[in-house]
Amino acid sequence: MKKKNKILILLSSLAFVAAVFLILNQNTAEPDEQAKVREYADPVAEKILQSFNNGDYSQFSETFSETMKSSIPNSLFLENRDMVIAKVGEYVSKEFYRQEEEGFYQYVYYKADFSNEEDVSVLVIFEEIKGEMKVSGLWLDSPKIRE
Repeated sequence: MKKKNKILILLSSLAFVAAVFLILNQNTAEPDEQAKVREYADPVAEKILQSFNNGDYSQFSETFSETMKSSIPNSLFLENRDMVIAKVGEYVSKEFYRQEEEGFYQYVYYKADFSNEEDVSVLVIFEEIKGEMKVSGLWLDSPKIRE
């Protein structure tokens, strides 16, 4: 009987820890703040992803910080574009996942569907530079991209 009680206590403790973990990992941004961030982030993310389909570097980099533009020149854009399209296909749609603020940065996460893979993780990082929100980081991730 004592062994059964210990197992129940252990399972209850694990369930509690799991619940706390899920609560802490939920988006903690206030709805008004989240709406404000999405107002600029959603169209920028869409433009970036559509530019992958079109191979349009000027559209892709239009909202980048100067550091991002120098980090991802046209040649690297085309190389990465070819790799992404070869592995996951063309961009189809995206869905907002969550947003976090850390220091001067806004981290905006999306789940995107591409023609050959769904739920590709997209992270766009924004920072305010001279009164404008600029893209200072961009990542696409999925099992196929990592292959």
